[in-house]
Amino acid sequence: MPPWSPATTSARRPGRLNSDEKSFLDALPEVIAPASDDFTLVHGTLRWPIWEYLSSPEAAIGHLALQETPFGLVGHTHVPMLVLEDRTSFDGCQLFRLADGEKIDLDPNIRMVVNPGSVGQPRDGDPRASYAIYDTEANSITLRRVEYAIDETQKLMAEAGLPRWLIERLSAGR
Repeated sequence: MPPWSPATTSARRPGRLNSDEKSFLDALPEVIAPASDDFTLVHGTLRWPIWEYLSSPEAAIGHLALQETPFGLVGHTHVPMLVLEDRTSFDGCQLFRLADGEKIDLDPNIRMVVNPGSVGQPRDGDPRASYAIYDTEANSITLRRVEYAIDETQKLMAEAGLPRWLIERLSAGR
């Protein structure tokens, strides 16, 4: 049974990983770039896969220099955004914030990186969960936002002993 299955998590308090789950996560690759896919997946950036925020032109250009696929998907900043490679611009790229319902048409001739935001801990001032849907037929990505029970989540976080500042930031989306 995989370490993330409901059977392994329902008997314990939420938010606590057991040693098998921690080992599973530690063994995951930092970057996923299948040879047959158009996407590179990484938490931070390709320069620093775990920790670098893709939030500046400098980080975006550094990431794109290492991205061998047309498209990249990142997280870490928890801010829905799009980076387009643009060699004609001063910075070499353009960064755009993404709004709920915004659709991005994927053009293999334009290298780009998409951050779908975050289902937990959004940091763009909008406390709703943020995610993206990849439509393989339309060759597009659409950003979505959805309300969730923030107060219930905050209660669970408090019960798990998480820091107060981390709990309170959910209400503000920061």
